[in-house]
Amino acid sequence: MNDKYTIALPVFDEWLSSVVAPSGPALRDLGLRAVSPESRLSERQALEQFARYFKSEMHYDNVQYYANGHDNNCVGFLFTSSALDMCTDGQKSMPTRCMGGCCFRKIKDTWVLCWVWIHPFARKQGLLQKYWNCYFLETFGDFAIETPLSPSMESFLQKQQSKHRLVRLGSA
Repeated sequence: MNDKYTIALPVFDEWLSSVVAPSGPALRDLGLRAVSPESRLSERQALEQFARYFKSEMHYDNVQYYANGHDNNCVGFLFTSSALDMCTDGQKSMPTRCMGGCCFRKIKDTWVLCWVWIHPFARKQGLLQKYWNCYFLETFGDFAIETPLSPSMESFLQKQQSKHRLVRLGSA
């Protein structure tokens, strides 16, 4: 079924390794997979799928990320977990399910968090919080956040007591 009310989460047949935090070990549990211009097309397409869900949910006119337009000023991330329900006897590693994604862009000398989309069932479980503190802040420093913000993101930033600068990059 492929309609505007269906959310299909990408699943990879193998385990996608997590990024390593600047000050610590790989983030396991629910993984965080970096997506760069050198990443496989299938990973960039998974990130684009989440950008499309973001566009739909936020009622934007344009998609915020395209797999074939990924350049060196863009770093994307896939939020991942084990896909135990997809595991078969013949598999050599644990399949990976992507639960959401986000994208940072470097504009001039500033990193900007452009969008975050997480599956509704995975929201409000501390997923973004986990990576916010132990990876995003350490990696991107005092990054800016693109507006407009969803009510959920506004609430999240209030809880973080965020001092991040809000910027408007283009029309939605």
